Amino acid sequence: MIPQDEIERQEWLEAYWKKKLSHPEVEWLENAMQDDTMLAKEVQQIRKAMKTIQDAQVEQRMRDTLQLLRKKQPKPMPQPQLPWRYALLGGMAACVAFLLYLSFGSIQLPPTDYDLQVMRDTDPIQMDAVQKVAFDEFFAGQAGMAEGKYSEATQHFEQVLKATQIRPYFREAAEWHLVVSCFKSGQFVKAEKYLTQLESCEVCEYEVSQVEKWKVKWQLYWRLFFQA
Repeated sequence: MIPQDEIERQEWLEAYWKKKLSHPEVEWLENAMQDDTMLAKEVQQIRKAMKTIQDAQVEQRMRDTLQLLRKKQPKPMPQPQLPWRYALLGGMAACVAFLLYLSFGSIQLPPTDYDLQVMRDTDPIQMDAVQKVAFDEFFAGQAGMAEGKYSEATQHFEQVLKATQIRPYFREAAEWHLVVSCFKSGQFVKAEKYLTQLESCEVCEYEVSQVEKWKVKWQLYWRLFFQA
């Protein structure tokens, strides 16, 4: 199924990371990577190269935007310099505000829009019984989270991880939901275990923002500290 032409092959693998392949193509590729380590490494290298290019493009756009804003902004009127004490207090206040946000801000996972889209693109006829159960458990876990039934949600997401043939996206999503549901239900040690597993992921499909990762680690650290 994978193109033999070198350029077409690279474009096809890039389409996998851009989520533009059809479900049968994705399923074929992910099964092939399990048996072909060289192909799996090639796919990961494509992802790293794409991320490097995207980061460079984002940085360049930021530089261009800042340069454009500097040109449009009028020259500021000279302001009286504040004493260094006020500048220091302002910096300390910003740090305290950020720490309070990390300590008490609610943990926000990515929206479920793409989860539902992947489910709609999945052909139920091609799914085996184990995969169907895994998808059902995943969305049952999300429903439990929405209703505040975190212990029940934890059980559903743990059932998802028992499926061996399931998309990496849903496996990572289930692990992140487990981190939150275990944390919310007071199972802090278990939450730390799943968080450690996620940190070993080099190229993750289920992307959680860095701020949310800091928030989880910070709040989990203090819960474990006081629990010890």
